Amino acid sequence: MNNYKESWVGFILEFEGTVLPMKLHNNSFIIIFLLLTSCLHKVYIADEYRYELRKGIFTGSSVMKEVNYTNGQVKEQGNYANDKDGHLSNLKVGEWISYYENGQLKSKGKYNIGTYIQCCFTSSCKEFYNYKVGYWEYFYPNGMPKATGAYESTQLHIETSCGGGDDMPFGLTTAQWKYFNEQGEIIEPTNELIVELETVKTGGDAMVAYFVPDSKKENIVGLDK
Repeated sequence: MNNYKESWVGFILEFEGTVLPMKLHNNSFIIIFLLLTSCLHKVYIADEYRYELRKGIFTGSSVMKEVNYTNGQVKEQGNYANDKDGHLSNLKVGEWISYYENGQLKSKGKYNIGTYIQCCFTSSCKEFYNYKVGYWEYFYPNGMPKATGAYESTQLHIETSCGGGDDMPFGLTTAQWKYFNEQGEIIEPTNELIVELETVKTGGDAMVAYFVPDSKKENIVGLDK
């Protein structure tokens, strides 16, 4: 007589808010459980929804801040993003205006928040940064225009601790930009000027990072300043 007795497992599976009662043979249960836990581990990303981003545009709340030179003159002013828990970040969003120490307007334009995937201690996690979007104006200390144009949002590659790195949105100058000398005459831009306009400082002053595209406009590299 065969004493073999099949064993079945009953359990409840909840997936995206839907409760699914299940009854499976014990071997099938083990296989499905391993597949599910494996998939869940792969898709979990820490801090994925830390900021309100809809179709890549920051839509959350922010707080206006002003930074001053040592002489009291305004250096820059604009908004820093709040995360979804209401904590103030050091990420610039919306319109920002900066000034020279003599009070002349230096630059004016908008920032957005971008993201890329980094490999953190226990899982993948999202890194956040600010980058330039839309129309910007730059000026010399004498008040004359230096450069004007709209940044084109482009996907550039960044190396991370994850194998293969990730792609991230970033603002680049285009052929439609206009550049001027200090007398207001239109000029051809130097490579140094393009690098200056495309370099982005992100992370505030405490944990600052500088992002700039490489010469081929394909990859993001970090700068130490």
